[in-house]
Amino acid sequence: MLGLDEVRNELLNEIDLISDEDANRKPFEDGWSIAQVIEHIHLVERAIASQLKHGLFEESETPFPTKPLDPLLDRTKKVKVFLSHLEPKEEFQTLDSLKKKLGKSREQLREAYEQLDPHALTHKAAVYPPLGLLPLSQWIEVAAAHEKRHIKQIREIKKNIV
Repeated sequence: MLGLDEVRNELLNEIDLISDEDANRKPFEDGWSIAQVIEHIHLVERAIASQLKHGLFEESETPFPTKPLDPLLDRTKKVKVFLSHLEPKEEFQTLDSLKKKLGKSREQLREAYEQLDPHALTHKAAVYPPLGLLPLSQWIEVAAAHEKRHIKQIREIKKNIV
């Protein structure tokens, strides 16, 4: 589904040989651990699924224009978590438990997307705070781009915890 599987495989490969202890180690006091990054990916994916299922949408007679998602991949520009429930916990988590969470949120995302009316994909839109109003057709791509951004962050963390 629109690159989701490739990005998820990339994420899983990136964390494959990391111990639970290293995954929970913060390289910087004000930063996240790898475990927190993974939990955040799960929380955002779950929120996107909920938005697709139950969100408030703007509707249009004509298709909403798509937007470039490249800004999401730019790690030189910091992005604050815009909703507090998307912030990861501070507690120790195993990679196994986090992988299970990722599996569950991915299942929820696929289910929500597959239940959308095809017309709604282009004629309904919702706000994604970093980018503004996006047609529903782009929300799966947003999930993939968001995950890709955080894979880059995980690579940065790994360089600083080893």
